[in-house]
Amino acid sequence: MEAFSALVLTSLSLLQFILGTKATTLTIVNSCNDIIWPVVLPNSGSPPLSPSGFPLNPGDREILPVSSGWSGHVWARTHCATSVADAKFSCTTGDCGSSAVDCGSSGGGILSPPATVAEFTINTPPFPDTYSVSVVYGYNLPMTVVPPGPAGSCATVGCSVNFASANSAAELRVSYGGGNEIVGLKSACEAFGEAEYCCSNSNGSYSSSKITCKQNSYSELFKNWCPHARTFANDNTGTTFTCEAEDYVVNFCAPPTPNSGYPYNLTGGTGYL
Repeated sequence: MEAFSALVLTSLSLLQFILGTKATTLTIVNSCNDIIWPVVLPNSGSPPLSPSGFPLNPGDREILPVSSGWSGHVWARTHCATSVADAKFSCTTGDCGSSAVDCGSSGGGILSPPATVAEFTINTPPFPDTYSVSVVYGYNLPMTVVPPGPAGSCATVGCSVNFASANSAAELRVSYGGGNEIVGLKSACEAFGEAEYCCSNSNGSYSSSKITCKQNSYSELFKNWCPHARTFANDNTGTTFTCEAEDYVVNFCAPPTPNSGYPYNLTGGTGYL
């Protein structure tokens, strides 16, 4: 009996080892030519990370440990400032609603579009992690998600839009500095607020039906610019990727690499990796 108990304990220990938690990190990199304020916020039921919002100067990076079972979103705020009148912090794109640099304070955790968003679910082994890049909430910065490892083992995915080439979507533009600088593109939902673009209405039929919640002329524009990004709520084909990496690099304005069209500048070239 003792031998059997020892065998059971050994088997349980081995199972815990095999299925145990893993050490994973999110590395946030600023390759842009200006300061940005990244946001890392959990989905409901996942623990918050610290910091949840922070400034990141050009060339800097922030490394955040993430536990198994965590899921959430990463994006960056741009053109931010603290008001002299009320000392509240706000951003032109990607504001998180906290009125502060940190997004975990009271009132935080609400994305104010537009923003390019990375979505993660860090699973417990042997189940792979999932990740994607989304422009469902519009677009403000070039972004790549890079799972380091042997070439070809896990996909690098991203989105980069040249604002100068987005003339066909002038009604989606977000400007800064008196309209002289284009700093983002709204989603059609944000721009027009119509159920067919937002995939939601009072009875929820748009959000639950693939017949009514489908690609439209504006999501097609984003899909042409960023073929592997999610462009509307039901855009789930070929947009979610899996990997078992120990680190995921979220790089804003990633510099050009082989087979990459990503720019250094906020408003650089087009392409995806």
